[in-house]
Amino acid sequence: MYVDSHRIRLGANRSHETSERLEDAARLLTGPSLPVGSFGGFPAARTAHARLAGAHHRHVGHARTQRDRIVSVADRAVATADGFDAAEEHNHALLRRSLLRR
Repeated sequence: MYVDSHRIRLGANRSHETSERLEDAARLLTGPSLPVGSFGGFPAARTAHARLAGAHHRHVGHARTQRDRIVSVADRAVATADGFDAAEEHNHALLRRSLLRR
């Protein structure tokens, strides 16, 4: 079986870059938000503001959750590539020793 560990690492790097973009987005979303009276002072305006603020907060949480998941996948991909490379080196060493004994 052939495993292209270089491509696995390239994919992991792309995932890490994506996670950085998600963190940037979350950071931007946590910036200034609309003040309470933006839609007016009547009850429906306050309700609309509360819903918008809640959705805003959830979007930040979702962005950070996605970032964490992507980082986890990328880290596991790197560990997998490292494992394949180590196994390949080990098998080559065994093969060389076997051939030298003949």
